[in-house]
Amino acid sequence: MAATFIPKATTAENLLVEVVEHIAGLQTVLATNPDGVNVISNYTRNNLTGLWVVTISLPVSSAPNSVTGQPQLEATEVFL
Repeated sequence: MAATFIPKATTAENLLVEVVEHIAGLQTVLATNPDGVNVISNYTRNNLTGLWVVTISLPVSSAPNSVTGQPQLEATEVFL
């Protein structure tokens, strides 16, 4: 399990930025990502438009919800 992440953001938008930056840091360290999985494969910022483009590929599994029976996605743990 990756180290505890405690976000400081007060808005959903800034929380997203914090989470993406945290994941980007985890995936570059061999100790936390020994399999070399790239969750974030594109991370660019256009200074002219002010847009930040991020591509995320997150492995997930699906199992039926125990109450509703509907499929429920669960992220597969990648980082140690």
